[in-house]
Amino acid sequence: MVEMTNEDIALASLLQERFLANTGELGCFKINIDSWWTSAKGVGGDFYYIKKINENQFFASLCDVSGKGIAASLVVSMVWGFLKGHAIQNGLRDLLVSLNEAMINSFHMEKYLTGFSVIYDFKTQLLQIADMGHAHTFFLRKGQIMALRKGLGNLPVGVEEEIKPVIYSFTIQEKDILLIYSDGISEQDNPSGEEFGEKRIVKLMKQAEEKGEKLSDVLPRTLEEFRQHTPQRDDMTFLKFKF
Repeated sequence: MVEMTNEDIALASLLQERFLANTGELGCFKINIDSWWTSAKGVGGDFYYIKKINENQFFASLCDVSGKGIAASLVVSMVWGFLKGHAIQNGLRDLLVSLNEAMINSFHMEKYLTGFSVIYDFKTQLLQIADMGHAHTFFLRKGQIMALRKGLGNLPVGVEEEIKPVIYSFTIQEKDILLIYSDGISEQDNPSGEEFGEKRIVKLMKQAEEKGEKLSDVLPRTLEEFRQHTPQRDDMTFLKFKF
């Protein structure tokens, strides 16, 4: 039984790695993309998805499913398949309403996910945003952190039968940076019980930009040094765009 379980975990982990590797080709948009993912239990509920919509637009989303392990990875598989097959060109609101319906029908409010989804139009430089109860983001412009939230937020996907997602948008400037991350990074503690925190993430992001380093190289190493022998508490993921 233990051998079967380990094989199942290994297969689920391999599938998740393939999901994250199959993010589509966005080179035509001249946007620098950096990402990183590591699970707490071999498999987990964090994932990101990137898809080219047309010659001018792409979609991206980072999601954090409730729970960890194989149960959470099953939700990830369902959501990934949904995103891959859905007509994203119909817009964020249509996508999220349909995804919420699929989550309710499949998991009957026993599972939910927070997520941060965007559609970017390279031609108009307009970035549309839907924050579904996630909020773990930083937007950097000319070295300064700017607030993204406008008005009321949204509940996570899968907690109410009917939703009316609030979508907001703004115009991107050259060299703007958007960082979306999961709370497993900021809430990781060290032997003294201190959390890694948001300030360290911002500091590392700024330092990496100044030195021309990739955050996906710097952040994992810094987290490892910070937590020492303390176990990894949660899945960790980030998705970073430099426009």
